[in-house]
Amino acid sequence: MKLQKPSETPALRTYFADMDKAAVGAIGERFKEFIPADRLKNLPDIPSKFESSQDLRKTYRAETGHKAPDGLTGFTRPDSPAHISVKNLAGVPETVLHERLHQMASPDAKRLLGKHYEGITQDLAIEVLGREPQEGELTGYPVERVRAQSLRKLVGSDAVCRVYFQGDAKPLKAALDRMASERPLAGMQDKIKELPPLE
Repeated sequence: MKLQKPSETPALRTYFADMDKAAVGAIGERFKEFIPADRLKNLPDIPSKFESSQDLRKTYRAETGHKAPDGLTGFTRPDSPAHISVKNLAGVPETVLHERLHQMASPDAKRLLGKHYEGITQDLAIEVLGREPQEGELTGYPVERVRAQSLRKLVGSDAVCRVYFQGDAKPLKAALDRMASERPLAGMQDKIKELPPLE
């Protein structure tokens, strides 16, 4: 995703709006074969909101009824704008991609992917961003992302994307069933325990 730096734009507001639009376009381009057309078409109509860290925490409490977790850089809820902290400008593109991916995810994705959901979201965001976080650079869900990468490597990215964007767990289940029949059982049970529950 190619973006201008804030110093090259007349105002940060323009920068954030451009970044948001670029994020939606980049996600749509990369995952167009998986994202339902109506979801992709309607997403630009819900622009992200860029807020101070303090305002983000207040908005989180107002919308969820809970105290904001430490380190919160963004959040989104179904059919509402993504809320992004502007405290760390360098991390804003990654956070925008992460929150916009949540908005494009199937309503069933979180339930189907369980503990892998946030890691997969982050792994997809980094993929669209087009660069790995540098050593010492803050990034979201690093441990969960490692698990997500393992899952994508194990069953294939397409199977994971089908669950994430379409709520279709059949390809993931088929890949797991195929692996179980092809590989010896030694160590396989431990790998299966790490995977999300399937219906």
